[in-house]
Amino acid sequence: MNGVLIRILPAVLFLSTFLIPERSVFAQTTDRPVVTIVASDHHAAEAEQEIGAFTVSRTGNTEASLLVFYELSGTARNGADYQELPGTITIPAGAVSAPITIKPINDSLAEGTETIVATLVPSRTLSPIEPYRVGFPSSDVILLADNDSPDTVKPVVTIEATDPLASEIPEVPPGMGLPQRYDPAIFTVRRTGSTDAALEVRYRIEGTAVNGVDYTKLSGVVRIPPGSATGTIEANPIDDGAVEGTETIVVILLSNDCDSSPPTPGCYVIGSHPNAEAHILDNDEANALPAVKIVLPVAGAAFGVPAKINILAEVRDPDGWVGLVEFFANERKIGEQSVDFIREPDPGQLQSFFFEWREVPQGEYALVARATDDRGGKGASDPVRVRVGEPAPTIPVLTIIASDAFAREGTNSSGEMNTAIFLVRRTGEANTDLTVFLSIHGTAINGVDYESLPNTVTIPAGRQTARIVVRPIRDEQREPVETVLLVLEPDPSLGPVPHYTLGETSKAAAAIADGEQPAASEFWTADGLFHLSLPGENGAGFRLECSTDLIHWIPLCTNVVTDGAIHFVDPDAEVHVQRFYRVVPESNVNMDN
Repeated sequence: MNGVLIRILPAVLFLSTFLIPERSVFAQTTDRPVVTIVASDHHAAEAEQEIGAFTVSRTGNTEASLLVFYELSGTARNGADYQELPGTITIPAGAVSAPITIKPINDSLAEGTETIVATLVPSRTLSPIEPYRVGFPSSDVILLADNDSPDTVKPVVTIEATDPLASEIPEVPPGMGLPQRYDPAIFTVRRTGSTDAALEVRYRIEGTAVNGVDYTKLSGVVRIPPGSATGTIEANPIDDGAVEGTETIVVILLSNDCDSSPPTPGCYVIGSHPNAEAHILDNDEANALPAVKIVLPVAGAAFGVPAKINILAEVRDPDGWVGLVEFFANERKIGEQSVDFIREPDPGQLQSFFFEWREVPQGEYALVARATDDRGGKGASDPVRVRVGEPAPTIPVLTIIASDAFAREGTNSSGEMNTAIFLVRRTGEANTDLTVFLSIHGTAINGVDYESLPNTVTIPAGRQTARIVVRPIRDEQREPVETVLLVLEPDPSLGPVPHYTLGETSKAAAAIADGEQPAASEFWTADGLFHLSLPGENGAGFRLECSTDLIHWIPLCTNVVTDGAIHFVDPDAEVHVQRFYRVVPESNVNMDN
């Protein structure tokens, strides 16, 4: 059974990981200021050119000036009814607000009271990061009074949320004979002046609640009947069963663009309260947040400079599953890992997420992992404090990988020999040559099936790696896939301090196939090594990981695709009852460093 699992799962895991673009990317977060606008002086007049004013305010840091964009609308015309405004305002350094001054132009037209609506808009600069966000309120209105005598005066309309709190109520099943209860939000629209005729007022809707989805569909027009100064807008919540939390409904009155003088019936202007907000309370059960714990590194761990820190987080969501874990150091996001599942984990199942933080500078860091579950709930781990700044080991640590783990007898169509390549890598300084001792094993015979290799290799001064090239010898014999296994040996010198020590990856293997033999014709080699072969694009970087339980994954090597395939010969497979493999895309792989 284990053999079947091992044959099937590598390809499945490859499809679910290698073909999905990597999302473990470096990211930074920046708090942007929120800008709002209010009419600090709601009234302007042509008479004596009484000015009005909007005030634009910002939150956050005020050390630098901030350029804010806005648009002007309403029945009054920019540059005709009031002095022209550019559509931008600069909040000076050290200030939290700046005014937009409305200076009326005294004309001889009987226009009645006109409106000036200023609305903040996102920045139009070509910056990769938006310099601010538009908050609420994002618009306001100023009334511009006329000093001429129209035959009639337009009514001024305003709105308020007279019942600003609504709630979802479950629908009564048919046949129960119980009345259906409702708890709507109610907006009231008021007008000034005569109430002899009906008046229709247009509006638009904003907010986090969706019109027609979270509450019954609203038309966008409210009718104030004859004889009444008010009309109502009723937003009746829909019990949708989704956990959404409290949502908002914002109703904003719209001008009807009626510029005739004297005004025709149905004309109106928008007053000092052009919008109102209500809230819908959710009645669905709250989402249980995932529990998160960083298990690697341990608290108090110390690393040399620069450091590579492997961070392993375990998460458990009691009522769902987690698809994204973000990693932070001192509240700054350093990366993330996301998973697209073929089948989602069961509720309460333990999940593991891994991130490799590279080139970490000296300092003390509080590491935190934050998980997002399938319903958008977020949980965070307790901080794990580590320190980077301990001196790096003075003795080099050696590792070996097969950067090209597949060779073939003979030459290709270009006359080039198909070789296998091993890389021996050292840590620390590279000021001098370093001679490394190794032993040679495998089913292929050194000097018979491939050109003779010595039992030492020298990493030259100035370099971190040395290459060992396996050049197959064509013998015209039909043979199964053969193996070359290289094992790093301890420093045999008798000095008090060894020239090097061996790292975790101290042996590596490659496969040699006959010239006519198809690649990857079998998974297991004659000496019990596991040969993994999967299709890939030449030059693509990848990280190969293994696991014995599909939960905890350990990196085996970082490599690039050669010969149109991912080849890996596992020298340790035989000692495991079962072992699973997955391939994760990697960018900017430097095999020589």
